[in-house]
Formats: sequence, structure tokens, C-alpha cells
Amino acid sequence: MIRPSINMTPLAMLLTGGVVLVTAGLLATPYYYLAVAVPPGALFAALVFRFPWIALFLIVLMVPFDAFREFGGVSVGKLAGAGGLGIAALLLLFGRIPLRNLFSNIWLFLLPFLVINVIAAMFSHYQQVSIGGLRQFAIAYITVALAMLFIDRESVVERLADLIILSVALSGFLSVAGYFFDIPMLAMGLEEDSLKRGTGGSKDPNVFGSLVIFSLPLVAHRINTARIGVVRFFFIGVFLIDLLAVGLSQSRGATLVLGLTLLLIAWEYRRIFTLKRLGIVLVLATVTAGATVATLPETFWDRIASLAEDNRDRSLGRRFSYLIVGWEGFVRSPLIGHGPDTFPDLYAESGIGLQFITSKDEGMHRHAHNTYMEVLIGSGLIGLLVFLGFFARIFLNLNEAARRYLAAGMPDRASLARGYFLAFAGLSVYLVIISQMTLKYIWLIAGVSWVLVRLAREATPPPAPENAEARP
Repeated sequence: MIRPSINMTPLAMLLTGGVVLVTAGLLATPYYYLAVAVPPGALFAALVFRFPWIALFLIVLMVPFDAFREFGGVSVGKLAGAGGLGIAALLLLFGRIPLRNLFSNIWLFLLPFLVINVIAAMFSHYQQVSIGGLRQFAIAYITVALAMLFIDRESVVERLADLIILSVALSGFLSVAGYFFDIPMLAMGLEEDSLKRGTGGSKDPNVFGSLVIFSLPLVAHRINTARIGVVRFFFIGVFLIDLLAVGLSQSRGATLVLGLTLLLIAWEYRRIFTLKRLGIVLVLATVTAGATVATLPETFWDRIASLAEDNRDRSLGRRFSYLIVGWEGFVRSPLIGHGPDTFPDLYAESGIGLQFITSKDEGMHRHAHNTYMEVLIGSGLIGLLVFLGFFARIFLNLNEAARRYLAAGMPDRASLARGYFLAFAGLSVYLVIISQMTLKYIWLIAGVSWVLVRLAREATPPPAPENAEARP
């Protein structure tokens, strides 16, 4: 837990001196106009020091808005990450965060995985590309560490879930608006004879689909635990917006995994479907299905139907070519792979993608559309096994947290842990058909899983000795 008592005088003096020096330095440069932003920035830094989870929340907030993440060439997410790292260092220095919060079973997999990738990069024929991949791992590991350090109570974990839900829903609402009103910033394929797809705040509709799949179980958790009818109906509306947004993205992979995720959610909450509620649910499901069929464009259903016509679908043919190149790359270096993020180079060198190029501007460097394949090619069979162990550890942590919260008589907290469990389950399946090694939600849930275990253990009373003598 973050201790509230601390002598703030040294920090206040340090912060004030820093503001004066930076402001004076900027006034003496051609960028003097930036001096105006220093005092508000210092106040924001002080606020983050008082509530450190704000820095982490700013990073999470920007995940569904990667299309608008940069301003003037500066990434808001990376800036927040750097600021959060600096704040974390100060909090550790002043003793406001115990270093033991970082001691987690997650690192038993992440540290070997990093070592394996470093070794693979050292022996790679694509060292420059591999080093770039290692830098991405550094950002991912910082996200894990910040989650472990800054999330110190269940209320923050709950607010984090709400932030994920609302940020994804806002991006989904923008994608719906972009699709129906032909807004270029919020949709793609608006040209004639192009496939129109809603993107919202994301650059890629497939990536957007992964965010919705992750958020939907959390939305279901909020619907299940809401105590006020208005709140419950609000999150039901959010659920429906997310479903519509996935349909308008016209991502076939997201639609298929979405169906599986909905089945997992239905199975998780099957106990609440009494006979009375089941009738209401069936009516709502029928109305929703009818509205969906009427709202989604004909091209959506054509794309779904084309999955059964692989001889006519270039996209499916291209995905099969990824498997061919992946297998050949694995055979060439089965143990430690070719270095992180090298699959696009292997694919370009194979020349197999020439038959799938449809325009002069289309490049040969393509990702595998399979995160596990990317890991296999990047760090070999050893790296893939460690990576799968990392995923298994996350599932075990979330399951333990849910079980302990139930034992402690805290069903809402158990529902939250199960929501995160289902969210990660849906995302894990979707990673089979999308390359998103750097997706923030993967690394965020790794840190959250350990935080929930730590908090659940604190909430669970220690078991009584079995052979304890009875006392009068």
C-alpha cells in the first residue's frame, strides 16, 4: 500500500527549483513559448505523485486511440510512460511504494523470455530489426512494472476496468459515427469500390476488434454487479455499441472470436438466468439480432460467407502463405529463432507474397497475423514455451484471485477477477489470428493479475490449524 505520511518539504523544494530552472532555461531559447506549459506540467506531476495511478491510466486511456496518439510528433502514451517511470523512481526513493510490490511470479517467465530474445537478437541475421524488437519489449515490461507499483487497492483495479470499458466504447461510438457519416478520420475505405470499415480511434479495424473482445467481459461484470438500474442499462448500451462497432469494422476474425467470447460470458453468468430472466434475455436477444441484421451492411455478410470459399479469398490465401513461411523459418532455426520482429523480413525474402500484391504501393514485408507464430520465429521453440508459460501464469493468478475473493465472502471482487480472466481468454484466442505482441492490454493484465493475487491474499483470512486443540 502507498503510505500517505511523508515529509513533502524536500520534494516541494526540489519541484519548485526544477520549475524555476526549466522555465528560465526555456525563456533563453527560441522555444520560449513552451515556458508557459511548465507550471501546469509541474502541477500535473505533483498530482501524479500524489495519485500515481493517473500516469498508468493515461497510458491505458490512449490504447484505443492510436490514430490520435501523437501530437507534433510526440507520443502521449510514451510521454506518460516516461513520466510514470520517473514518478515510480521518486516514489521508491521516498519510500511511498514498497519495492516488494515488484516481487511477482510473473517475472519468473518474463525475465527468461527477455534473455532468450536477447540471445536470439545477438545471433540474428537481422540484428537492426531485432534490436528494435527488444526496445518494444522494454516498453512492455515497463507497463507490467507500473501496473504492479501503482495499483495498490481493489478500487483502483475497478476504476481501471471502467477506464478500459469507457475508452473502448468511446472509440466504438466514433467508429459507428465514422461509418454512417463517412468521416475520414474515423473510417477507412470511403473511396469508391473500396470496402468501408469503421475504425474509430484505431488505425486498424482488426486491432480495434481485439480491444472490444478484451473489454466485453469487463462490461458483463459491470452489468452483473451494478446495484442501480440506470447503471445497469448504461452498460447494456455500452455492450450493444461494442457489438455494432465490431460488425461495422467488418473484421471477420474479430467477429468469429467475438462469438466465442459471448459464449464464454454466457457460460460464466449462466446461474443468473432464472426462468423469469431467461424470457427477458431471449426477447432482448431476438430484438438485438433483428436490429443487427438490419443495421450491418450486406458486405459484412458477404465477407463472412467468403470464409467458406477459400479458393476465392485472397486474404485467406495470404494467411496460408504466412504458415508456409513460418514453418520454413522454424525449421531453419528451431531453438532460438531469428530474433524478435523478424517475420516480416523472412516473408519478404521468401517471395511467396508476390502473388498477393494488389497495388504498386503494397510492400512485401508483412506480419504473420499470428502472435504465437511471431514469437516462434523470433525466439524459437524455447521462447514460445516460456511465452505460453507466461500466459498460463496470468490465468492461474486470476483464477486464484477469484477463488480467494469468494472464500473471503467478496463476490463482486471475484466477479472482477473472473471478468479479467475471460477478457484475457478472448484476447489469447484472438492472438492466433493477429500479430499484436506490443498490445498494452497483454502486459497490463500481467501486472493486474499479480496485483489481484496480492490483494486477494491480504483479504483471505489464514486457515486455522487442523489439529489445534479446542480452547474453552
